[in-house]
Amino acid sequence: MMTFSHRAARWLGAVTSLLPACTETQPCPPPAVPVTPPPPPAPSARPASNDPLAPSTFVVASPYGTYFIEGKIESAGELDVTIARGTGERKSTDEVPRARVWPAAKGLAAAAKTGDALVCRTRAGSWEGCVVTAVGQGYYTLETEHDTVRLEAQSLVAPSPAVQGDIHAAIDRRKADAAANDRARAFEADAKMLRPRVPAKWKPAVGDEVLAFGFWGWVPGKITAVAASGAPTVQRDGDPPEETTLDQLAPMPTQPQKVDPGQFVLVRNRHAPDATAGWDRVWHYYRATAVNGTQLDVVDASGATRTVDSKDVLPLE
Repeated sequence: MMTFSHRAARWLGAVTSLLPACTETQPCPPPAVPVTPPPPPAPSARPASNDPLAPSTFVVASPYGTYFIEGKIESAGELDVTIARGTGERKSTDEVPRARVWPAAKGLAAAAKTGDALVCRTRAGSWEGCVVTAVGQGYYTLETEHDTVRLEAQSLVAPSPAVQGDIHAAIDRRKADAAANDRARAFEADAKMLRPRVPAKWKPAVGDEVLAFGFWGWVPGKITAVAASGAPTVQRDGDPPEETTLDQLAPMPTQPQKVDPGQFVLVRNRHAPDATAGWDRVWHYYRATAVNGTQLDVVDASGATRTVDSKDVLPLE
């Protein structure tokens, strides 16, 4: 009787006979060795020794516009840098494009010149965009969006060209706004030196509709009483009656007024007569720029223009 081992041996012999014989001239092939595929290549990274934005580097960055932050790099990729600010529970991180991040520990790497846009540390932890206005011995005089400062090179960083453009634009806007504010203040000051035109020998009587000067400026009111001394009491719209003086009153215009180009005028608020309180009741200061019959072109302190009817103005003299 053939056992299992006998049958296995006969089967193995049969299979072996089908294989080519190994000889001295034709040796048997080596046994197959399983091949392990190589690991995938690691993401390309800048060598830390050559990367100015390596982890732990102290930097200043501009996430957008002329907003600047400082901190230490937590991680650095090919396109973005993660910056850590604060510690513990107050720690926060910001992801900023590499082009808007600069090492800040040593300050300027090269001398700056008048007109250059830089990033300035104006106080501990606070950075602003600035422009060099003068170069001194060991310091720079710079103009920020809010002030003029004098700083040494270690408190300055040279940003990328795109951020330099943002800084110049922001400071130019600030200059334009300051000039507009100066013009507006001068306009208001000139107008407030004048008083509304009042007919000769005009005296207010009880029930007269008037313009009365008060906390908000010139607002509509009504004369409620006149003392024996001639002192009038006026009730401004929405306010309790109050005794005042003649130089704080003018009769409410009901007819077209004569106005010359260049003359200051008070103009009825465009929301009147529906306005009931506060600023909406005030007659505002304007200057006439052109007179076309009963129509006036006027401009206010901000440079805004309107066309109004001459019966809705009160000339100032």
